[in-house]
Amino acid sequence: MREKIIKPLPQKPLPGQREEYIHCPAERVTTEVTTRIAHPWWSTPQEGEIEKVEVIRVGGKPTLLCSYRAYNDVIPVMREFPPGKSSCYPKGRGFVCR
Repeated sequence: MREKIIKPLPQKPLPGQREEYIHCPAERVTTEVTTRIAHPWWSTPQEGEIEKVEVIRVGGKPTLLCSYRAYNDVIPVMREFPPGKSSCYPKGRGFVCR
């Protein structure tokens, strides 16, 4: 379940603190049904582009979320913060983390 969105203000890194840019994993994604379905049913893969990037909490943990739009669906792709980083904010098609 998606929890509250975190919107930290971008701030300059502290001395010795390195920023890292994390790109969303792909410019476009393809999604399809992987469950076996009975004949004569079928589905077609859907392809979509990045619609939104945001920092959310999943299970109480800060999480980077890249949302892709495919037809009328949103496909969420997420990951935890990179090791050693405690602050991230969306920028462009990815995130700045420190």
